[in-house]
Amino acid sequence: MTDNRYSASRCRYCQHYQIEGRRGGSCHKLGVPVRGDWKTCSLALPIFGTHWRTVEELEKLWLKEPVQL
Repeated sequence: MTDNRYSASRCRYCQHYQIEGRRGGSCHKLGVPVRGDWKTCSLALPIFGTHWRTVEELEKLWLKEPVQL
């Protein structure tokens, strides 16, 4: 499931959408033809992913596994 704060609202804003022709495209995740103005499904991902971490998450990772130079 995607986090609603970051989800794509329409198929055309999803990473899995590929434009084909003038009116529609295809969903590479589902392998079906779709229209860009359709509401997205629960598998939708924004074009620019949300793989950002908070400072707190990074601090926990740093303390857990310090980088060795």
